[in-house]
Amino acid sequence: MGEITREEVRDRLGNIDQIRDIIFGSQIREYNQRLDKLESDLVLVQQDLRDRLEQVKTSFTTELRKTTEAVEKRLKAVNSTMQEENGDLRQQIDRVKQKLSANLETLDETLDMQTARFAMNWCRPETAYKTMCLPCATWCLKNSIAAFRNCKATKFQGRHGRGAV
Repeated sequence: MGEITREEVRDRLGNIDQIRDIIFGSQIREYNQRLDKLESDLVLVQQDLRDRLEQVKTSFTTELRKTTEAVEKRLKAVNSTMQEENGDLRQQIDRVKQKLSANLETLDETLDMQTARFAMNWCRPETAYKTMCLPCATWCLKNSIAAFRNCKATKFQGRHGRGAV
């Protein structure tokens, strides 16, 4: 009786399985049903998530295309406007350049004429005196008289400590 044969072990284990089934059988079946339900629910949730992700991906891709196309159209419009404005500015610059060239030519001609007149008048002594010396002498005289009066008034104020009379 000391040693148990293999068949006895199997018989005893078979009895243990029966006892386990009697004691825990209903609970194990309930847990198995719950696990099966959870697995099927999980599969449904996974499929639902895949479907939703695919919808979001499709929607996002469509929106991205629309936005990209709108941005491209706007960039083309801006580029076109800039090219037109650039052309307008170049035309304006050309017109200003032509006007400046014409004005410079006119100024150059006027300067040449005035230089020639000045040279002709400078060579004649009576004209030089009338046009250059007389106005200069008049100006010097007026300024000298004004400076003298100012100096005299300042001296008078300094001696008597009051304003000029």
